[in-house]
Amino acid sequence: MVTQPVGISKVTIKGTGGVRTASFTPLSVTYEQSALFSGTVASASGNTLTLSTSSMSADAYAGTDPNGDPTHYVLLNSGDQEGLTLEITGNTTNALTLTSNNLESLSLAGASVEILAHATLADLFGADNTYGLTSGSSVSSSDLIYVMQADGSGSWNSYFYLTHPLDGTGWRRVGDTSGSDYAALSLPLDSGLLIRRIAAADTSIYLKGSVKKTAKHKRVLVDGFSLVGNPFPKEMNLGACGIYAADNGYVSGSSHTNSDRVFVIAEDGTCDSFYYQTHPFEGTGWRRIGDSSTDVSSELIPATSSFYIQHRGTGLTWNPTRPYSL
Repeated sequence: MVTQPVGISKVTIKGTGGVRTASFTPLSVTYEQSALFSGTVASASGNTLTLSTSSMSADAYAGTDPNGDPTHYVLLNSGDQEGLTLEITGNTTNALTLTSNNLESLSLAGASVEILAHATLADLFGADNTYGLTSGSSVSSSDLIYVMQADGSGSWNSYFYLTHPLDGTGWRRVGDTSGSDYAALSLPLDSGLLIRRIAAADTSIYLKGSVKKTAKHKRVLVDGFSLVGNPFPKEMNLGACGIYAADNGYVSGSSHTNSDRVFVIAEDGTCDSFYYQTHPFEGTGWRRIGDSSTDVSSELIPATSSFYIQHRGTGLTWNPTRPYSL
C-alpha cells in the first residue's frame, strides 16, 4: 500500500512592475485534502453508489459551499475508472448520492474509493488573506481571483478580499451585494484559477497538501471552454499530458479552426495557442497556431499552472497519467 505523500509548492504571483495596469498568473488546485473515509464499491445504480460498509455518518458529506456546489467528492482509486472524481450531494451510512447519473455504465463494483473534501478559497489563500493579495474597500482597489464557470460559456466568477470599515472584511464574490463570505468556496482538484494582480510588486503563495497517488486522473470536460489546472505537482508537456488521445473525444482537424485548442496564459493576459493537427501534407501532432509545420509536443505546461481548453465536440475526457513514481 502506498502511503499518501505530501508536498508544498511556492508560486510567484506576478506584479505589474509598474509598467502594466495588471498582471496575470495562472494557478491550479494541485494538491488533495486528506482522505476522510475509504471503502469499496458494492454496487452502483442511477446516481447512487453503495459501499460495502455501514460505518459512515449520515449526511456527513452532504454539504454545499456559498454557491450551492458540493463540498465533498468520491475518488476512484482502482478499476477502469481509476482517477475519476464524482461529486457528492448526500449520504446514508452505506451509500452516496452523486451528481452523476447512470453509474451502472461505469462498472464500478469492487473498486476502492476515498471520500475527500474539496479545497476552498481559504485553503489556498488563507481565511484572512494570509499571502497578502492586494485588498481594499472595493473591487477596483483589490486583486481578483477568476474562476471559470462550468457551463462551457467561458464566463467567469471573480473573488476578492474586502477590507471595508462598514461592509466588513473577508472573501467576497464580485456582483454579490449580500456581503456573503466566500472563504468556503469549493475548488476541486485540477481547477484552474487566474490571478489578476494590480500591485507593482510580486507576492508569493504556498500551495500544499496531499500529492495525488492514483496513477491516473480523469475529468470529463464540457463542450466549449474550460479552465483546468495541472493535478500533479510536476510539469507536463503537450505530448504527454493526455489532452489528446485517439479515443478520448478530442477534435483534431487540418487546422486550428476545426480542432480543439489549448491556450497557455502569459503574464500580460495574452495566450500562446496550440492544437493537435491531423493534416495529409503538413503532418500530425501538436502545433502552435500560426505555424502548422513545427512539432511542439515538448512545450511544457508548468506545475501549479492552468490553461484553457476549447472543446468543439460533445465530450472530451482528459486523462493525464501521473508524471512521477511513488
